Amino acid sequence: MKSHTYTKPFLGIFILLVILIVGYFFTASKSDIPVNTTHYENKDAGVSFYYPKSLTETTKIEGELVRLTPRVADLSQQDPSDTITFFKPVTFAKADDLKKIMIETVVFDGSGNHPDSLDSFGQADIGGQRFYFIQSGRFEGILTYDYFLVKDDRVLPIFVRWYIGELWTDPTFEIKFDDRYKQLIKILGTVQVVQK
Repeated sequence: MKSHTYTKPFLGIFILLVILIVGYFFTASKSDIPVNTTHYENKDAGVSFYYPKSLTETTKIEGELVRLTPRVADLSQQDPSDTITFFKPVTFAKADDLKKIMIETVVFDGSGNHPDSLDSFGQADIGGQRFYFIQSGRFEGILTYDYFLVKDDRVLPIFVRWYIGELWTDPTFEIKFDDRYKQLIKILGTVQVVQK
């Protein structure tokens, strides 16, 4: 009979440990999903990410995966021309092909010119991934950026267009202090591109 009294505490501790472990993994997987977001996934393209519910998917043109714009209710705070556009990933065979894709994709507003080299691009580690970016326009109240996520032999182009009004003439204006930029970084931090 005494052997049963020793097993009860061990059994209770074992059950408690199992509950704690299962609870930890359940909450850890849930915390990876940003709050108040919508999940976008295109299995054919191998691209997925989360974006805030304050944005909505709108009509896209050929070559685009998805275009995000502010919801109608939020237009009082943002211009309806604000967009974040994800294009279909492009596969490349060698590094020179990647350079050509990135340089030819970027067209500076108003000039039709392209960057001279990849040295014109900035780099940022976002969500554990390396993004290349370049400001492609700042004219007539519109600010545009091109972002590129390179993953193995694929590059995902992302085009950002924001209305900034009179700030486009202010040399001290920095986009990193704009709430839309902070929102963009959160979106880019969730982007996944899988090998096809």
